Amino acid sequence: MLRAEYYLEPTDLDEMIFAKLIPANHYLRRLKAAIDFEPLRALVADCYAAGRGAPAEDPVRLRKYIIRGALLWAGCSSVTSTNARKRP
Repeated sequence: MLRAEYYLEPTDLDEMIFAKLIPANHYLRRLKAAIDFEPLRALVADCYAAGRGAPAEDPVRLRKYIIRGALLWAGCSSVTSTNARKRP
């Protein structure tokens, strides 16, 4: 079953960490600004049984994982370079 609301407001600490780790011109920031994933929830709502089982994982977050994985697999330079920089 889908929950009514999945969004959690980021804390100040979350915002600070995000700002320090992800550059302002990073590809994933531009992708987030360009794509509105919210209509996806309405499209997939029929696939979930209301009142049965545990609440579903957020379908928007799952699609974002798939996109990020595809970008990493394809070798998107801005995604892989950010990950490489963070490793010790």
